[in-house]
Amino acid sequence: MVGCESLNILDIIADVGPQQCQAVLETFECPLNLDVERFAKEQAVDFACKHLAITYLVVAKEGLQSCLLGYYALTMKFVNVKLDILSNSLCKKISKFAQFNQDTQEYMLAMPLIAQLGKNYNPALPICISGSKILELALDTVNHVERLIGGKTVYIECAQQPKLHDFYSQAGFVEFGHRPSLTTQEELVQMFKYL
Repeated sequence: MVGCESLNILDIIADVGPQQCQAVLETFECPLNLDVERFAKEQAVDFACKHLAITYLVVAKEGLQSCLLGYYALTMKFVNVKLDILSNSLCKKISKFAQFNQDTQEYMLAMPLIAQLGKNYNPALPICISGSKILELALDTVNHVERLIGGKTVYIECAQQPKLHDFYSQAGFVEFGHRPSLTTQEELVQMFKYL
């Protein structure tokens, strides 16, 4: 595998401008998840400029050629995690970073959300990357942020697809809830990981 790196979209915009950054994002194709493709092409620059979610472009450099292999977007959100879905050891761990509501029997946590994560399936790419590698890069970025500000948790929201559920479960994420999607008619599965 050729070396790859994550580049903060705000740094790219500062270096080359929003139009050039948008041109790079236009090369992103994800026929397996059109919402992930739409976000890259229609919302990533705007969300970053408004500081709603910061996208990281995963790029590879091979000789003089550079290409967009994938991306992930991060933001902070509050979530509620029901006590009854947690093991005793996980309760003890997250209680350090959460506020417990006795009435609802839920922990309220502020956590980084991996809001989008996608692999570029553009057939013109000379090389490719695995989804696991993109997730690893996203978790590395979250770990870096949490070393700066504190915290030990991260979460994702994904479509109710067994393949996605298995992908995140194998990476150590635990399901804790569901919420309706704002862009589709389906419910999203919420999963978190203690780092």
